[in-house]
Amino acid sequence: MEFLPYADAVRALAGHGIIARPEGDFVRFTLNPPAPARGAQDGAVRRIALAVAPGAQHGCDQLVTIPAERLCKAPEHILHRAHATEFQLIPVARWRPLLDLLAFDLAADEDWAEVDADAALHQNGRDPLGLLSRQRHLVSIIAAGILGGACGPEHDLTIAAVDSPVVIELRHGGLIVLTCVGHALADSLLSAI
Repeated sequence: MEFLPYADAVRALAGHGIIARPEGDFVRFTLNPPAPARGAQDGAVRRIALAVAPGAQHGCDQLVTIPAERLCKAPEHILHRAHATEFQLIPVARWRPLLDLLAFDLAADEDWAEVDADAALHQNGRDPLGLLSRQRHLVSIIAAGILGGACGPEHDLTIAAVDSPVVIELRHGGLIVLTCVGHALADSLLSAI
């Protein structure tokens, strides 16, 4: 687990089809639609919102409502089902609001303790935090903190899988947005939650 230089990470993610999408002071990431293969029927980018409330505002292709107790674990299960061995956590704004929000939740985790001092050095930037599959449990801790306590978009976080066409956004208001390529992959990922 380590912080990666933002510009280098953005270039590397673009090589995997994950592109930055600036929105004023915020930067979100999404999948760049791949060129359709000849005869391909299932190459469309899918955006699926996951929420507890059936009337959640989302702007996605589909809304899936799931119980609150499963919502926080959903990103970890999605990464597992996608066989993501490397992924990056990227704040939509800066790390400081997220670190303030998540301080108590992360304090007890041994893996986080290894990077906690380094996180203080990155709090005023948005350098991605690279994680490996063995650190996936941190995603559930972070998701619980964001989904349960985020006040605005400065607390939003993107999870970009480096080795799988999957982007997960943890958004304030208790919303997760899953972006992936194809209906078959979407169905497979949703079956994990």
